[in-house]
Amino acid sequence: MGFEDQIQGVDEAYEKAVANRDTDAIVALYTSDGYFLPPNSPIAKGSDAIRAVLQAYFDAGVVSLDLETTVLDEQGDVVIEVGKYKLGLQPPGTDPFTDLGKYLQVFKRQPDGSLLIAYDCFNSDEPAE
Repeated sequence: MGFEDQIQGVDEAYEKAVANRDTDAIVALYTSDGYFLPPNSPIAKGSDAIRAVLQAYFDAGVVSLDLETTVLDEQGDVVIEVGKYKLGLQPPGTDPFTDLGKYLQVFKRQPDGSLLIAYDCFNSDEPAE
């Protein structure tokens, strides 16, 4: 399996886990010492910190995620992915809406040959209010 297929598999697993509100499945896509850099928040480092941020997103109304890869760049044991996302949200007591944005993920090859997310950063295309 080529690295493109591996990244697509991770992206599909991420989307499915968001739809199922499965924080553990998402955390499993990251290295145990991974970095999650969400907008307007401090860096989350490691599985427990990433899990806490993800749970906060679900509590705030995240219901779906669509990822679209625009660039993949393999550099030895590292693969860089740049893409666009569509995030479906329905905060409690409000109408659903969609956030559009972009992301950058850096994957590291693991001893078993798999690729896991080591660094993950994203932000919205919507103007700040």
